[in-house]
Amino acid sequence: MPHCKVCRDKFQPKYFLQKVCLEPSCILEWSKKVKDKEWKAEKKQLKDKLKTYSDHVKELQVIVNKYVRLRDKDKGCISCGTPLIGKYDAGHYYSAGGNPELRFNIDNIHGQCVYCNQHRHGALLDYTERLPNRIGLCRFAELKKLRGEPTKYSILELIEMKVIYKDKIKKLQ
Repeated sequence: MPHCKVCRDKFQPKYFLQKVCLEPSCILEWSKKVKDKEWKAEKKQLKDKLKTYSDHVKELQVIVNKYVRLRDKDKGCISCGTPLIGKYDAGHYYSAGGNPELRFNIDNIHGQCVYCNQHRHGALLDYTERLPNRIGLCRFAELKKLRGEPTKYSILELIEMKVIYKDKIKKLQ
């Protein structure tokens, strides 16, 4: 005998897939829960439709930063080499604001301690010394070449990259 999803009393179902007993208060409560779930799903779809380009860029940046932090957690700060323990940043070699074409380029983003990234403004001299060792000279040269090339992602490309990086995060966790 199943239990009512609202009052938890045992009841004999009269209908196939009946979830609650036939008490009016239980029926009313259950219908409110079902409507709330439906409304939440509809509201989520509406919110997704209303997202702007910059909303998608911000969401993707958060996801990419999380991926970089997980990828580099055992490598140490790209600038000073200190172990990345606790809170640390995903520091860009070429800034995301000045070089939007490299904002999501994984060779351009590395784990960096908060001190180097925020208080030493990225510690670019040290970053420049260590970056070729981490990614290799060929990829470093390619990163330099990509700088300044105009790149504008479509919203569909941003959504696709979000899915890709979420999958990569799952694999690293």
